[in-house]
Amino acid sequence: LLLDAGDFMTGNPVSRLREDGIPGAAVVRVLNALGYDAGTVGNHEFDLGHADLARLVTLVRFPLLAADLRLPGGGPAFGEASLVLERGGLRVGVIGVSCATMTDVVTPERLGPVVLADQAETVRARAAALDPDTDLIVLLTHNGVQGDRALARRLEGAGVDVIVGGHSHTRLTEPEVEAGIIIVQAGGNLTNLGR
Repeated sequence: LLLDAGDFMTGNPVSRLREDGIPGAAVVRVLNALGYDAGTVGNHEFDLGHADLARLVTLVRFPLLAADLRLPGGGPAFGEASLVLERGGLRVGVIGVSCATMTDVVTPERLGPVVLADQAETVRARAAALDPDTDLIVLLTHNGVQGDRALARRLEGAGVDVIVGGHSHTRLTEPEVEAGIIIVQAGGNLTNLGR
């Protein structure tokens, strides 16, 4: 599986270039060409505002999973909340959540109509629905390592096996285990590929 834990729209001038009026189209073309299986939305995807992000999302050819990002009516703000992928004879459930501290790091004007649902409650419900149909559940997050540790403690016994995280740009050379859940993070700025 090739997974992205968010913030693909930051750190380089290419992410600000516009193609057909859409900023970041070149970055998304690269991610699409790499064949990502899934990703989540980080706080920097909102750097140019919700309207630009909504246009950019239409170009993404892999599922963006952000179950905690909702519209005021309760529907998903972006893409799907979870999916099941089959690899090597295993059925892998993938759930995505964004940045639990999104409202602390993104201005309301840039966040637009998006509201945040409680991550632990959202993930518990998704994991319970996926568990009968999967052998493994992976959670994509954009909380940072400290946030992932805290979320793992809240998810103990929920069926989540692995957290693939981003946001803090931490390069974990060895996986951590918190409340029985493996936590991995590969750093930032496309300098490492976590395996």
